[in-house]
Amino acid sequence: MRASTTPILLVSPMDSSIGYETMLRRNGFHDIHRCPDGISALQYIETNPVEVIISEIEMSDIDGFELTNNLREIEKTECRFSYVILISHNGTHNKIESSWQSQADVIIPSDVVPFRLIPQIMAGERVSRQMNRLLSHNTELSRRCDQLEAGQLIDPLTGLGNRRQAERGMEDTIRQIEARGGIISVLLVQLLDLIDITMKHDEKITDELIISVADKIKRLVRPLDTVTYFGNGQFAVIMQHASIEDCTAESYQRIYEGLALRQYQTRAGFLSPSIAVGACGAGAETGPPKITTLIETATENLKLSHATRSIRVSALHHMHSDNDNNRPAELSSHASL
Repeated sequence: MRASTTPILLVSPMDSSIGYETMLRRNGFHDIHRCPDGISALQYIETNPVEVIISEIEMSDIDGFELTNNLREIEKTECRFSYVILISHNGTHNKIESSWQSQADVIIPSDVVPFRLIPQIMAGERVSRQMNRLLSHNTELSRRCDQLEAGQLIDPLTGLGNRRQAERGMEDTIRQIEARGGIISVLLVQLLDLIDITMKHDEKITDELIISVADKIKRLVRPLDTVTYFGNGQFAVIMQHASIEDCTAESYQRIYEGLALRQYQTRAGFLSPSIAVGACGAGAETGPPKITTLIETATENLKLSHATRSIRVSALHHMHSDNDNNRPAELSSHASL
């Protein structure tokens, strides 16, 4: 005789469950638990996973259909599966609509239980094991995907967040200013002569320079500012200010001077790279700022910074007119070394 360790839960009054249990034990099932009603069964299931549930449809508190519906809700949160066999009296098994709504796996009329119950439990064993194995694999796959995604948010050279992480940080900041007021500011820093430095020295020296600049930026900005690295010598700092009046060239002059007037030590000696700084800020008074607009405007200011050897900053305001609805108006400022 086969010996099964599949955990089975019987949900029925004591007199009926004894008969079912005797039948199961005769056929090699030994891990059997009993609950007299639906409520106690749900309480048991919350802390004790079972693979097969055998329940009568008619019970004193809730019926088998409601029991199954509540069970499926528990399974969603616990990420597991139980095969449900409902035993019907008085022709309830003909209620096909209730069967589908309850998500029960099978309904057996009471008069054929001696012939169908054991084969149905064996089928339920196989289905339940396969489903739980798939759910376990899916959970592990999701966990690994989360790990990979987290790893893809970090730039391997600098250890800073990459562009994807920067955009996430911008989304978080925009939500904050929508709820609490204030503005978001994106400050871009560009190392302009990386190609020349690489040609003169090598990529390792260039990497050392990038890391040194990253460290300097982190020391120049505030503790709650987010420093990220887009690649190709471009950094982005996400900031939050109380007012749009704080988004001016004078506000960031200290950062610009701290980067542009500094020499950076590498194994090739001290290097003085050309650095451009551009920024863009916006509030959320008339709707959330667009991330693409912030980055594009800051990028344009980088080009102006390189051409004029000064920091360039834009503060975006929203205007309302018949011809240009909700288009951002730009107030620019700059400061030279």
